[in-house]
Amino acid sequence: MTFKIKQNDTKIALKAVLENESGAIDLTGATVRFLMSNYSRSENIIDGLGDIKDAVNGEVWYVFSYDETDQAGIFKAEFEATFSDGRIETFPTEDYLTIEIIQDLG
Repeated sequence: MTFKIKQNDTKIALKAVLENESGAIDLTGATVRFLMSNYSRSENIIDGLGDIKDAVNGEVWYVFSYDETDQAGIFKAEFEATFSDGRIETFPTEDYLTIEIIQDLG
């Protein structure tokens, strides 16, 4: 999945359904982190909390802040769910989400 957003935009949320081979994950009682980094570096540019919109059906959103979209480029990202019993699962389970921040003209 590739999510595209223009540089310095903050209105559009990244929306995802967290799922594995068993289907959508029930996020009731869980917390979700959103992690994003450059493809060329391992340090995270973003390490923020995702907003669980529909826990039973695994739907989460991440709304970028102004300083998180100020750098144009292509980035890798993932969601990390921590469940109430301490178990952790990362999504997508294979590869990464691709985030493209497109340079704006203004």
